[in-house]
Amino acid sequence: MQKSKKISLVVIAVIMIGFVMRSTFTTLPLMLGDLSQALDMPIGSLGILTTIPLVMFMLVSNFASKTIELLGLKRALLLMLITLALGAGLRIIIALPTMIIGSALIGIAIAHLNVFMPTLVATFFPTRVGLMTSIYSIAITVGSVLFNLSTASIVALTGWRSVLWLLFIIPLGVVVLWFLAMKRLPAEPHAQHKSAHKQAFKTWRNIKAWPFLLAFGNQSMLNYAFVAWLPVMMAYHHLSTQQVAIAMTLMAFTNIPVAMTVPNMLTRLSKRKMLALVIIMMVIGLTAAGMMFFQTDNFSFWILEALMAGLVIGFFFIFTMTMFAVKTQSPYQTASLSGMAQAGGYFIAAMGPSLYGIAYGINPLGNIQNICFVSAILIAGVATIFIVKMDHV
Repeated sequence: MQKSKKISLVVIAVIMIGFVMRSTFTTLPLMLGDLSQALDMPIGSLGILTTIPLVMFMLVSNFASKTIELLGLKRALLLMLITLALGAGLRIIIALPTMIIGSALIGIAIAHLNVFMPTLVATFFPTRVGLMTSIYSIAITVGSVLFNLSTASIVALTGWRSVLWLLFIIPLGVVVLWFLAMKRLPAEPHAQHKSAHKQAFKTWRNIKAWPFLLAFGNQSMLNYAFVAWLPVMMAYHHLSTQQVAIAMTLMAFTNIPVAMTVPNMLTRLSKRKMLALVIIMMVIGLTAAGMMFFQTDNFSFWILEALMAGLVIGFFFIFTMTMFAVKTQSPYQTASLSGMAQAGGYFIAAMGPSLYGIAYGINPLGNIQNICFVSAILIAGVATIFIVKMDHV
């Protein structure tokens, strides 16, 4: 009974960490109009606040495994949750310097948490990789979607500053929750970390690690490009604001069934069945990409596009996050591989929205961006096939 209570607290902590891993930076863009008025600045100049976290992901992710080496996973996770809460707290002070510093701290914290979570699963739940990956992946999606859906209502009822307070209070509560939960986890396998380090696990020189980077990078690029530009494309075809919101919400919600089912499937399926699943996802992705060559103003068209794109992007994300733990042989390797793939992956992802915007500016219905969509699906799919075929990195 006592052991069950300990595990329950840890699982609740994992859920809440996932809950704040996206919502703390995906919610701010919904309030840029109010923020621009408060700062007396044009809204376009505040785009830096949404770009900074992505830049931090790209710059910091590769060094997250070093933080684990220095502090141990449990204390490193606590430090980054404190950093996240501190960054969110600074954003309550409505001044451009505090908003920039706060966004940078949030980016640094989440860059680490992105790497820490697969490592946490591999370290403390090696026999439940699929289940625990599902749990925190669902929490990430639910946290982001809940804030996206509720922010407008909260702003209407209590003002936009109350949302910033919520985005501070919740991470602060997660800090306390993890502080209590980490004491209930067993000691970390320090010897294993040192052993893995002595084996000189060099991810950037390891050819087997690169498919992870390509798969993660291309799905991230597709995700950020679609989140930024799918609403613009639908508006171009004269869909209403409500229709755009419905399509984008459905796209986000497709991640939930994917997160609930795919990690467990991946830990149980044979390589042949896993390859079949990847090929099915590639076909769906290529179908969604092909549809973009024949855009219409039909609402059903965009609902189908959003559902297929969300399903495929969600699958490739969950696949790589699960395989970080499955295809490595120690928590240190998991952290190193995850850090490398996410650092390089977010570099690829950062280019997506900007390049799509350039292509859209030249011709909203042009084929350049659609060809890139097809190429990204193919690269992610082929990289995923290589991952399936390997035994370990």
